[in-house]
Amino acid sequence: MEEKGLSWTDGNRLIYERWRDRSPQEVLAWHRQVQDDVLAALQDAPEEWFSGRERRPELPFDLDGHSSYHRVKDIEEALKKSKK
Repeated sequence: MEEKGLSWTDGNRLIYERWRDRSPQEVLAWHRQVQDDVLAALQDAPEEWFSGRERRPELPFDLDGHSSYHRVKDIEEALKKSKK
């Protein structure tokens, strides 16, 4: 797996390189499919999987929400730079 051992920056760059030439519709369809797959896996997971583990306060935070969070941060940063 190419992603193993990469820093956040390098991992994000790899994802960008893979997806930059795709249409927004294709990216959105992929995100929605991944979201459906994750939810199905979570529904199939045994109850023990969810107990006895420390969780971040954001849990459960959906994958679309995670992606949206990053886009908002990127847009905010771009707007700051455009005002300079």
